[in-house]
Amino acid sequence: MTRLLRSALLAGAVAAACACSAPGSAGGSDTPDPRSTRTTAPTSGSAPVQQLALRPDLDAAYAVTWPWRLVGDATLEFRGPAGPAACTAARVTLDEGSSQVTVRLEIGGIPGAGECAAIAEASRVEVPLSDPLGNRAVRVRP
Repeated sequence: MTRLLRSALLAGAVAAACACSAPGSAGGSDTPDPRSTRTTAPTSGSAPVQQLALRPDLDAAYAVTWPWRLVGDATLEFRGPAGPAACTAARVTLDEGSSQVTVRLEIGGIPGAGECAAIAEASRVEVPLSDPLGNRAVRVRP
């Protein structure tokens, strides 16, 4: 088994464990919007959070459903575990409608990156929207 595949499997296992313990919906009321998958992204901790690049060409990509938060008016930030940023990147499929934004986030290896440490690091991915989110619901699909 290659190191990249082991790294991807490890990061996937950690992501699954994090998803099971992730907090529920975030927002201003106790009643979550049933149309939204909004959750609270981690905002504290001692480990630095690495930024993953957005790329269309990934090796061994797998879908993740990381927690997200709105950063500014038109950027969604997703946070979760992934391999080192020198070897790992993200790919986003985005469908923006008038009432909903659907996001598919995939994590995978950077082609030609070579050998990488099989570790999971706290990571973030910024997803720019074409228009401010406003009152649109966000749906994260696997």
